[in-house]
Amino acid sequence: MATNSKQRGGEAKAPGPRRKREAAQGDRSEGRFELRPSRGGRQFQLRVREPGVIDEPRAKRHQSVSKPPRLLSRVRIRNFRCFEDLRIDALAHVNLVGGRNNAGKTALLEALFLLAGCHTTQLPTRLNQLRGYITELNNPREVWGWLFRDKDVSRTIRIEGDGKSIGKIELDINLVVGTGRQESASSGNLGQRKADHARKDQDSNAGLAEMLTYRVRRNGKELFGGTTALAQDHVKYATADRMIFPLCAFLTTRGSDGVTDAKIFSQLQETGADEAIIAPLQALEPRLRRVVTAVVDGVPMLRADLGGDRLVPIAFLGEGVVKLVSILLHIRLAAGGIVLVDEVESGFHHSVLESVWTAIRSAAVLGRTQVVATTHSLEMLRAAHRVFDGDSREECSYMRLERSGDAVKVVHYTPEALAAAISGGLEVR
Repeated sequence: MATNSKQRGGEAKAPGPRRKREAAQGDRSEGRFELRPSRGGRQFQLRVREPGVIDEPRAKRHQSVSKPPRLLSRVRIRNFRCFEDLRIDALAHVNLVGGRNNAGKTALLEALFLLAGCHTTQLPTRLNQLRGYITELNNPREVWGWLFRDKDVSRTIRIEGDGKSIGKIELDINLVVGTGRQESASSGNLGQRKADHARKDQDSNAGLAEMLTYRVRRNGKELFGGTTALAQDHVKYATADRMIFPLCAFLTTRGSDGVTDAKIFSQLQETGADEAIIAPLQALEPRLRRVVTAVVDGVPMLRADLGGDRLVPIAFLGEGVVKLVSILLHIRLAAGGIVLVDEVESGFHHSVLESVWTAIRSAAVLGRTQVVATTHSLEMLRAAHRVFDGDSREECSYMRLERSGDAVKVVHYTPEALAAAISGGLEVR
């Protein structure tokens, strides 16, 4: 976590040399901790920071590491969306999730997104926008009720995540009758600050029937508490003064945001990390020589040099190129964090799928970024299996969500079981 001192169970460690260097640079990076939606509302980022990127020789691509970096190793989701009680006890560095339509694949990514963004109460409302579900801001149960399983708001949503570097994080979400007073932050180390557009008086929630409440704990100790409430023409939310998780990026099925991608690419150019993006793109567009950031009418955008007289906007090179650019940029940006990709196969021709997975694997290793992606595609699954063949279960994992009546369960595939199922022509999606 890029803060001046890391928190463990609410206790700050004495700053060492590295933390002193980070503290000295704090003024330069402080403005990057804002929670901002991307242009057009199609992607969402919790914060932006300058990642440290180390190039790895291509010959080392298949060398396995003893302990692959994993932000989360286990997660449990209760009373959220279609999940009554879903447990995943073996998250890997790169995870692929399959399942039939409406099995809960996107809901799983949403739960991880809420957990990784548990420092702010804004995300539940944002999830509606990412789903394309826009409602009038006058009915709390309609705005937030669908977060709860069977819309039963009498039960608590609890999302738990466990990882070596972050400990055990628990997020509780409830829809409660308003008390007439904005709930204050918990007594933990993370304070609460209101959104810029929210009024600062403590009685501003008076008269509101229901509010969405947050409680966040690490290793049993409360870190943060806050509320989200509807107030006439806007939503009031609370945000902790520090991040709890590293950066998380959620790439939905609604397409890429070229402006955000151009800004990320410009940051990577400062460290020379942009060069690692070019080679994977050449598998999709062999004419590609370089990618540059151009500003047109004040708007940044990515353009490609294909060897002609003019630079071509990346947006005109096809959906596959655009999507791979966005995935790789966010993986490199979210160094040490987690990237969530819904329907990862969308836009790619079957002939380039192995190249896509090779690029994702390389970027995730270099950035030490955990990846969770969903798919409906057997070709995508086969390609991933070929690329990750020989890696350990901690490096790559495939799981399928299955409905059994009203319940959803997780079926994990070992590399051996997946290989046998694929060679035998069994349905594993």
